[in-house]
Amino acid sequence: MILLVLGLSVFFIVHFIPELNGRKYFVDKMGEPAYKGIYSLLSIIGFVLIVYGKGNSDFVAIWNPPVWTRHLTMLLVLVAMLLLSISQLPNNFKRVIKHPMLLSVIVWGSAHLLANGDLASMILFGGFVVFSVVKMMTIEKHKPYVQPNSVKSYWNLVSIIAGFMIYGLAMGFHRTIAGVALF
Repeated sequence: MILLVLGLSVFFIVHFIPELNGRKYFVDKMGEPAYKGIYSLLSIIGFVLIVYGKGNSDFVAIWNPPVWTRHLTMLLVLVAMLLLSISQLPNNFKRVIKHPMLLSVIVWGSAHLLANGDLASMILFGGFVVFSVVKMMTIEKHKPYVQPNSVKSYWNLVSIIAGFMIYGLAMGFHRTIAGVALF
């Protein structure tokens, strides 16, 4: 569990650097390419520690989720994957939904908290929910929200189809990705 917490700490600290004006400081000191390289490397290290730490954590039951929460989780994860695709593709949804990537992580993490009652899952998914909520509250201090320009409406459909495809892949490969079979 220590590696899980260490990984989350590294990942979150690295991703909060911009809110603390750290990005400008480090870019001034080492240049943009070096900053991006170190930022990426630390993010990957944090992610690897998260995955390894969660996979090797002892199972400590906190509560036993009812069976129906698994069905609700699947529905909420679909919403999260739609938000994820919306965050990455041009579409008109972003004209209404601010910070769809962070909102996606909040929905994804909350959904997983419903279906997982063990301590490591609560730390992992709860950590990402808290991180995303705080990030949403602080991001506009250094990067003001700018409403995107309107795009052709077919991009809305492309975003939705991509979200369903991501969802299908996540469900199909969940055992490989997370070590947990869904079906």
